Amino acid sequence: MQNSQIINQIQLSEADLECISQKIHALFKSDLEDMVRSVVQAFIPQVITGINASLNDRIESLTQENKHLKNQVAELLCQADRAEQYSRRNCLRITGIPEARDEDTQWRI
Repeated sequence: MQNSQIINQIQLSEADLECISQKIHALFKSDLEDMVRSVVQAFIPQVITGINASLNDRIESLTQENKHLKNQVAELLCQADRAEQYSRRNCLRITGIPEARDEDTQWRI
């Protein structure tokens, strides 16, 4: 007999079919879970390595930018100090003389 003739002669009850269905489902589920787990476990280290490399590049970039900005702030503070010092060179503050409205300070001194 051929396989198709044998299959046609087999009579299965609903309970048998349900049992076979559950067993096949359990086998596929187990195999599928194992495949997914192995793929994920193989893929996670690559993802972590990529993320770490990206973060390290970003940290290096921000570190260099921070260093540049600190140098720029120091230079600007120095320039501001020199400008302020230069502007005070011809300034003289006199105290103890009362101020009057619309006074000529050149004449008062």
